[in-house]
Amino acid sequence: MASLASTVSRERFLNAFEKNETLNITCQEIASEIQSGHAKLYAVVEELGPFITDKDVNTREKGINALSSILSHLPKEYLNENELSFVTSFYCDRLKDHHSIIPSALKGILAIVQMKHLPRDSPERLFRVFFDNVQCQSQLVSDRRNIYLIFTTLLQNRIEDLKAMGPDFVYGVITCIDGERDPRNLMLLFSILPQFIQEFSLGHLTEEMFEVIACYFPVDFNPSGSEEVGITRDDLAEKLAPCLCAIPQFAEFCIPLITDKLFSNLKVAKLDSMNLLCKGIQTFGIKGIESHLTELWSALRKDIMPGVDLELKNASFKTVTAIIELISSNTKLCESFIDSIITDMKSSLYDVQLSMFRPAVKILECVATVNKESCVHVLKVIVPLCLGQYSVKTSIPDKIILIETLNGFIKISSEHGFHINSVPELSWTDIKQLYLNELSIQHKELQSWLLVGLTMQKLYLSKTHRNSLYEKLCSLIETTCNEMRTICHATFLAFASLYPEEISDVIREKFRLEIGEEAIEVQIRKLEVLAAVAKTYKLGIEVLPYIVSQMNAINPEISFTALTCLQRLVATKTIDYDIQHYLHNECSIIEKLTAINMSPVDWRLDLILNICRLIVRSLTFEEQESIVNKYSDILSKSISETDAVLIMNIFIPLRQNVNFTLGPDLLDNLCNLALSNTHSNVRSTTCKFIAVVLNKMNDHSECYQRVLLYFKEKIDISLQSNTNIDVKQAAVLLQIWLTKAVITKGSCDVEIFLNKVNKWPKNIKL
Repeated sequence: MASLASTVSRERFLNAFEKNETLNITCQEIASEIQSGHAKLYAVVEELGPFITDKDVNTREKGINALSSILSHLPKEYLNENELSFVTSFYCDRLKDHHSIIPSALKGILAIVQMKHLPRDSPERLFRVFFDNVQCQSQLVSDRRNIYLIFTTLLQNRIEDLKAMGPDFVYGVITCIDGERDPRNLMLLFSILPQFIQEFSLGHLTEEMFEVIACYFPVDFNPSGSEEVGITRDDLAEKLAPCLCAIPQFAEFCIPLITDKLFSNLKVAKLDSMNLLCKGIQTFGIKGIESHLTELWSALRKDIMPGVDLELKNASFKTVTAIIELISSNTKLCESFIDSIITDMKSSLYDVQLSMFRPAVKILECVATVNKESCVHVLKVIVPLCLGQYSVKTSIPDKIILIETLNGFIKISSEHGFHINSVPELSWTDIKQLYLNELSIQHKELQSWLLVGLTMQKLYLSKTHRNSLYEKLCSLIETTCNEMRTICHATFLAFASLYPEEISDVIREKFRLEIGEEAIEVQIRKLEVLAAVAKTYKLGIEVLPYIVSQMNAINPEISFTALTCLQRLVATKTIDYDIQHYLHNECSIIEKLTAINMSPVDWRLDLILNICRLIVRSLTFEEQESIVNKYSDILSKSISETDAVLIMNIFIPLRQNVNFTLGPDLLDNLCNLALSNTHSNVRSTTCKFIAVVLNKMNDHSECYQRVLLYFKEKIDISLQSNTNIDVKQAAVLLQIWLTKAVITKGSCDVEIFLNKVNKWPKNIKL
């Protein structure tokens, strides 16, 4: 082993003290030497002794800083318990030294408290000396951060050792953090304080602990310097809240604070207060909140009635919900609280024309959503009021408001699993029959709300009610506008999900197509109903063949309607069965679509193309491969331009690994369609098809290079010849699609194609 003098010497430290950068490197090297056995810690301390005991404060500070730096670079498990006990004593003495020594001592203490073998009595020894000799808030920001990191480390690893100090430790922590203003330090403190508060018995220091934290509430912070980048006011507020509601004992201080801030004019104070209450309410419990319910409701009511600020209003609703959820286990208390809300709202509910009617309804809806019991409590008041007004109102707008209000509570009660008239006190009501009767009023908006309400009650309508509704729906579909028919379709679909046999009977009786015997308008309406109920499997397999059979109807309006309905169905993602596979496998829809005779300008073509793409895209690899085998040869032959467009469109959504070959005959056909066809939609579909096929090819394959060369030559010929401008424009369009294909696949031919784009004739415009 090398001699000590050759590794750690007074001269080495003297040289290192000249620059901080040099000192850090030297300390790191010495730590490595200690770890490897080339130096001993006690020997290093002996060498540092003259510096540490020097009368000059600056020299002492340098010596302690050097030792602290060495310790920070040692592995956490390196020092044994005896060594750490010695080091602890050393740093306890240093804390009693001159104030300028403290930062270096804190750096060393932070290093040793992270050590694995720290003796059990070390935390208490360190903190007792620290609390007696160091004023935390008189230290610099970085040094205070080290103090808080020491707290954090010991709370996480040695909490039982800290508890041995009892109230002294709690008081010491309170004293240390009191007055901290640095946002980064506060973020650190707020992250550890909840654990500290929960783990330590605060006793007579409970209020003092709360007040030290509460002084930051609500957080008032505006980042102003680069050192504060990354910390926002909301970050601090989010971290602070758990500290203020960490234990039940804080309720007596926290809730009055919240109430006070709820009455302030500052929006942020109100929002923070409501957020704090929602977070702490479970911790505070019924006992903690019971005596404050009246004041809390009075404060929250201000932002609900009239509730001008939507954010505050929603936060108030959330808070009221949280309160009721908490106290719902105490039936008497909960009913009393809800009664106080109803009492305050009741005067606003007697007439829909009152400006406070809707805000009052909203808070009652909020109360009703909490649980079944709160819902029943509210229903017993709101339902009689609404029905009473409805019976005397003649104004349609008033009736609409009342039905809309009833619908809200019907929805809430349904979500709780019961119907309004199952409440004993409301058994006299018959809202279902009222709604059915009122459907006779010829007013679109009122009828819409009535149908929405009846749909919400679908589980509770009797067979008689349902049959009456079906009759009224059929009548409305025959006599009303498109918007109303759409609502009727949605109603039929909702009931079809629960009562498919009943709706099937209605379909067979009322909506079976009688081709040639009915007006076109009637047939169109029937098709739309069939499409609506086709979204359920049991009815879909019954009606889809009817719809498919009308795709090629003699009357173009019927054909167009059938295709429109099918396109909407295959594009809908909320259908409860695989409608694309059903149409393909059971209705042979691809074959039937390709058999429709039409021209490239037929108004049905886009619908057919969309349906084909959506269906083929959803098919399995084997199903797609079967389609390729069936249609690829046809595309190579002399076929109509419409058939060619259809088949190309079918091939565009094919999976990457579905094999498709571009033979010479097919290339010639595609080239003619892309460059010479008179219809722009045919040319664009062909160009897109060529690009898709190229994009799926291996760009190193012989076929890919052959096809690319073929089209490049054809494009060059078209652009260089004296042909008309239409052909040149078609060539440019093909060039664009080919360029897009090679760019998308990252082909090595990209540069060639981009250069060609830059050399287009100036007289060509797309």
